[in-house]
Amino acid sequence: MDLVLTPAEVGKFQEALVSAFNRSELEQLVYLRLEVNLYDIVADGPHRQVVFDLIKWTNGQGKIEALLRAARAENPGNVLLRQFDEAISVRPMPPQPTAPHVTQISRSQLRALVDLLQQTPGAADFAQRTAFLAGIPGVQALTRSQSSLRADLDSMVTGLNELGRLATGEWPLLILIDNALGYVSGFALELELQAVRRQFAQAYGVA
Repeated sequence: MDLVLTPAEVGKFQEALVSAFNRSELEQLVYLRLEVNLYDIVADGPHRQVVFDLIKWTNGQGKIEALLRAARAENPGNVLLRQFDEAISVRPMPPQPTAPHVTQISRSQLRALVDLLQQTPGAADFAQRTAFLAGIPGVQALTRSQSSLRADLDSMVTGLNELGRLATGEWPLLILIDNALGYVSGFALELELQAVRRQFAQAYGVA
């Protein structure tokens, strides 16, 4: 499975890239190593925002590993890049899913989760929706839609529900919700997502 960063990891990678490359250096890195024009994939703006948008784009395109390898090759002496690379390299690989396990999650509950995810800040961005899937195996089998926010979220939630319990005993939808919670801290939506998580956890029989 392609490397997908969590919101916390995106922030750490952002700090590393900002410290390693100025604007022109970053533009050259992306053009020479990823073979795309930087400003064809992100909007112009402050350097930190450009770096953040670049990471979100690569996260959604399955190119995080390529960007990290390119950055390390171009600036091998940068301490933050090295530390981030080392942290990612020892991150446990997600376990493969087990056979589906029947639960009491209703279709109406799944729709309610989709409704909340649709309100998450930045959810209209395909790359951010992909970040909701960080740490979940088997997501490459999901039928995704870049053009329709609702259709994509519905496919994600339905597909993860069908994956069943993971070998670790974790549930894909709970991981999805936990990832989404990283984007709504301090918003009223945080309490609603937490309430849905509790409902799902109760249905799964976990704390």
